[in-house]
Amino acid sequence: MLLTILMVMIFDDWIIVHSPGDLLSIVTVDNICTTHYSRNPNIARALVQFD
Repeated sequence: MLLTILMVMIFDDWIIVHSPGDLLSIVTVDNICTTHYSRNPNIARALVQFD
């Protein structure tokens, strides 16, 4: 089993989440700025509050 580490860094004016792994099949390097898909909709809904 491969161990991967999720890293969350919280600053005064932004949050960085580093999650190792591949992009989802519908998200590519070319469309990453315009295509949105969440593996976990509950987390996505919670993070909308910070937009």
